[in-house]
Amino acid sequence: MHAAPNPAPLLARIAPLLTAAAEDQVPWAAAALDAEMLELAVTTARHIDRYLPPAPAVHIALAGAVWESPAATSSLIAALQRVSRRRPMIARSSADPIEGAVRLAGCIRR
Repeated sequence: MHAAPNPAPLLARIAPLLTAAAEDQVPWAAAALDAEMLELAVTTARHIDRYLPPAPAVHIALAGAVWESPAATSSLIAALQRVSRRRPMIARSSADPIEGAVRLAGCIRR
């Protein structure tokens, strides 16, 4: 995977296996999922602090199939609570993840 020219599709195929194993409380899977969600939470908190005005809570919309996993969602929420002073208000988005990323990028550029 590390040598792949584009690892994203490979990771996308692995995500359901990882989240299913984490939901079955397989220790290595839960630890791996928590580590990945912590990295995502750190990046998310950094973007929130940089681009959003101060507030006690922040609304976060999750898009994509990985967020159908309760293990992934709860791991991200726990990680966000560890790395951010703001309370995460999580909602599932029906929007396409690419569309959401493009809209977010447009907001940030302004």
